[in-house]
Amino acid sequence: MSLRRADPDLVAEDSARLAVGLRNLLARLPDGGRALAVGHSPTNEAAVFGLTGEVVPPLGKGEGVLVIRTDDQYRVESSA
Repeated sequence: MSLRRADPDLVAEDSARLAVGLRNLLARLPDGGRALAVGHSPTNEAAVFGLTGEVVPPLGKGEGVLVIRTDDQYRVESSA
C-alpha cells in the first residue's frame, strides 16, 4: 500500500512543506537559470509533487526530472 493511500494528510502536509523550499530555490534563479537537486530519498519526488501536483515515479541513481516554470505555474518534464 502506498503511503499516499495509507496517510494522505501526512503526504499532503510534507509535500506542501517541501514545495515551499523548492519554490524559494526556484525563485532565486535568473531567467533561464537552472538548479540541480540531488538526493537519495523520496524527498525530491515529494517536493516536486507538492510544487506541481504531479506524481513522479521513484527516481533511480542519476535520474531526475525537469521542473519548468511558466509565469507562476510549474510542470514536470523527464530529464532523459
